[in-house]
Amino acid sequence: MTIHEISESELHEAGISSLSNHPTSPYAFGGEGLTPTRLKERFDRLPRLVAERLNLILRALATAPDHRDPAGDSIAELIQSGLGDGHSLADFFGELTDGTAAGYFTVGDESLAEALAGKEPASRIKSAPGSGVLTLKSGFEYRFGELGDLTVTLPDEPSEDFAATLVFDSKAKNGESHLTVRGTVKWSGDDVVGGNVVVFGGKHYTCMLWYDGEYQGIVRSVPR
Repeated sequence: MTIHEISESELHEAGISSLSNHPTSPYAFGGEGLTPTRLKERFDRLPRLVAERLNLILRALATAPDHRDPAGDSIAELIQSGLGDGHSLADFFGELTDGTAAGYFTVGDESLAEALAGKEPASRIKSAPGSGVLTLKSGFEYRFGELGDLTVTLPDEPSEDFAATLVFDSKAKNGESHLTVRGTVKWSGDDVVGGNVVVFGGKHYTCMLWYDGEYQGIVRSVPR
């Protein structure tokens, strides 16, 4: 949709200044022969023209943008973003959603998208209880304090860059702390017995898990 400016010709045709001085007089006497009804309609013509254009703007303001329709009825689709090639504000809104807009912002000598792509992913530290059931999320380092009886479940459909870390202390005696991991993990490292992690008493543990087509895990333990 396009909302056009009110042109001079439209103003002239809708205005009353173009009327003769005696618009209701017969043509023979220099008038235009307008009836009272026609004269009232002529006075209404200009405000109706303005109301028509104003209503177009109000409808466009009330319409949600659809960046897939560059000729849509939203005011955001009518406003140019300044990025050229008919790029509208609605296009920009869509690019904020899909991440494309990160390429427009600069961080030093590179775009925000390039800066984010080059940033090494950092684990987020999350405190969690040492007993119960926990489903791991990628990108977290879970710190449990002293471990009781904990069951960990792994995502059924992990992303290719899935990675998580478990950090905990075992209780003083063997058999007082238990870690069960639901799912097939190829474990290596310390305290791995028969393909499973065995938690011994009086130790500090770090268990790193990742996915590269199958779940892998490595265990490091040191005496407390």
